[in-house]
Amino acid sequence: MTEASEKQNLFINYTWAQLGHNILWKMFLNGMIKHHRLFLNLGTMKVNPINIIIYSLIKKIDELQI
Repeated sequence: MTEASEKQNLFINYTWAQLGHNILWKMFLNGMIKHHRLFLNLGTMKVNPINIIIYSLIKKIDELQI
């Protein structure tokens, strides 16, 4: 346990838990989610979502239909 905590920044597990809760909340609230993963860059302190491929394909198909 000590070795693992030495490799992580302080509060990183709390941050991941909050981000995960946010994804779950959106799923329960809207019945679906657009993103299923997040990339957290600790250097820039930015979080980038990773889209669900199926959702992106469906959205593109809907945009093509007139």
